[in-house]
Amino acid sequence: MPSAEQTRTDPFEKRLAWLDEQRRKDAELLRKLTTQLKTAEEAVGKHTRQLQELSAELTRLAPLAARIQAVDETLGKHRQEVSRQLEAADARRTEREKVVEQLRRKDHEDVAKAVADLRHEMRGLSELRRDFDARREEDLRQARAVSSLVERLDALEGARDEAERGAREHEDLHKQDARRAADLQAEVTDLRLRSEGLRGSLDTVEDRIRQLEVRAAEFAAGDAERRETMAAWMEGLNLRMADMERVWGEYARRFGAFEKRAGEIDERVRAFEETHRAMRQLQSDLAKTIERLERRIAEVGELHRLAEDRQKQEWSGFLAEDQRRWSSFKLTHEEQLQEHSRLHQRLAEETRRLEDAALQALEGAIGLEDATQRRLTELLAMLREWAGEAERRPSRVR
Repeated sequence: MPSAEQTRTDPFEKRLAWLDEQRRKDAELLRKLTTQLKTAEEAVGKHTRQLQELSAELTRLAPLAARIQAVDETLGKHRQEVSRQLEAADARRTEREKVVEQLRRKDHEDVAKAVADLRHEMRGLSELRRDFDARREEDLRQARAVSSLVERLDALEGARDEAERGAREHEDLHKQDARRAADLQAEVTDLRLRSEGLRGSLDTVEDRIRQLEVRAAEFAAGDAERRETMAAWMEGLNLRMADMERVWGEYARRFGAFEKRAGEIDERVRAFEETHRAMRQLQSDLAKTIERLERRIAEVGELHRLAEDRQKQEWSGFLAEDQRRWSSFKLTHEEQLQEHSRLHQRLAEETRRLEDAALQALEGAIGLEDATQRRLTELLAMLREWAGEAERRPSRVR
């Protein structure tokens, strides 16, 4: 009987030992889960601190980004101001070039007009010079004609003087002949004939001389008229030459003023070229400076972009890793919780089942105990009966 009861209680004890073992395992698992949860909380705290550090770093970098933005805006404004100044300088230079070009064209037109007028007047002067040369040649020709006439008149006057001298000599001879009339009566008739012939010749010569005198008077009147005309023409020519000299002096002064103005314009153009060259050099230096600033800004922007990309990548990697870890932790934790829930459910079911079995076993044990007590009572009763019978038997034997 005790062996049967022991046999019945062994599975219950084994199950109780198994339940204790499972509870110890669950407690160990709970300790491990608690440790993992603490580790996860520490990791979350570490990640939170990293996030706080990153937030502080971003907060610290925000003024730098604002300063970079301000520098970009300042550089943009400076670039716009420089561009505006360059455009204004180009506009002023273009306007000055237009004004200089207009002045140059106007001066060129004035000079061209003055040169054209001067050429026209020079052509008139050339024509006047040609007329003057022709008139001078005509005057020279007339002078040569007058000279030849004067020479001829001189020759005629010489001939007349010679004739007069001959006449005087003839008169002297005639006087001598008259004194010698008595002696030379024979020659008187001949001399008279010769005297009459000479008188005819003298009359002819006198007529010719009178004609020459008339011609000479006409030539003298023509020469006087020509001289008056020549004097009037020379006076007009002198007036025209004076006017021409005055105009030429005016043109010379204007040309000198134009040359002076052209020199001033050349100086201004050279000064403008120097200024333009200096402006070009300044523009080149400014362009180089702007280019260096743009390269520096590009480098800073690239560094900032790389830093942002690196931070974004690190942040994305951190978020991805954190999300992955958190997802893995959540998944693992959920799986563990589910497994723990299932295990607890199974344990609860098993516990309920064991409790039911324990209750049944307890009820069975109680019933068994009752039965055992009854049996023991019966056995005791039987033993008492047997003892009573045994006591009675020896007494009977005796």
